[in-house]
Amino acid sequence: MIYFSRIHCRVVTFLMAALMLLPTLVSAEGLVVRSFNGDYSYQEGGGGRFSRGHVGQELSLGTVIESGSGYLLLSIAEEMRLLLSPETRIEIRSVAPRQEGLAVELRLFRGDMKVYVATATSTGSVIDIETENAIVGTRGGQDGGVAVISFDQERNETSLFAVAGRGYLRGRGITLKEAAGLSFDEGHMTLIKGNGSASDPGPYDAATAPLGAIDITEEDVELPLPEGGQWGMSPMAYLALGVLVLGIAFGVRRAVKS
Repeated sequence: MIYFSRIHCRVVTFLMAALMLLPTLVSAEGLVVRSFNGDYSYQEGGGGRFSRGHVGQELSLGTVIESGSGYLLLSIAEEMRLLLSPETRIEIRSVAPRQEGLAVELRLFRGDMKVYVATATSTGSVIDIETENAIVGTRGGQDGGVAVISFDQERNETSLFAVAGRGYLRGRGITLKEAAGLSFDEGHMTLIKGNGSASDPGPYDAATAPLGAIDITEEDVELPLPEGGQWGMSPMAYLALGVLVLGIAFGVRRAVKS
């Protein structure tokens, strides 16, 4: 009877611990990896080592994702698409239902990302991207909302480009009253410096915006090859690999002859 009680207590303790961890392990409302080139890695729950990812992988809340040497395309249900440029790192903070869509919160640690929000209504989906010095995002216009967000770690600067729909800035050193005035139309951008001060939104050249040439509003998104080829390797890396293979082949040949 005593033996049974000890087992019972251990089972109850295990179940309680599992329930406490459950919010960090649940799938983030259909957030999946649609495609990538090069490579990417992920870290679940904000701790432990990074693992290699795969197409079709469902990502959970609290997961940190790094795009590595290539581009990475994610989708959240049918509401949003996220495109990460090479060497970009994000964390999935929150994915929650809204009146007519989803409310998503991400953290951008470094790099460039392009977001597409399909729902165009005022009660539709919204996305907040937090960086070291700002919280920015986009809301859908007539054809949905598209924005590019960049964070430069060295300069501690955030750039927000409103490609379609409206871009907005709030939080992190910006009062709510000021943030209400920092909602601007498509075709404009703003730069948020390290102290949280934002430049007046102004027009920008679409050709100069990061990820500007990649359309993520279509169902089938074609990713460009990363610099250096399909696996993100430079010409010198390919040369070094070729020399290594030749060296191994030469060594095997000599060993066979002797």
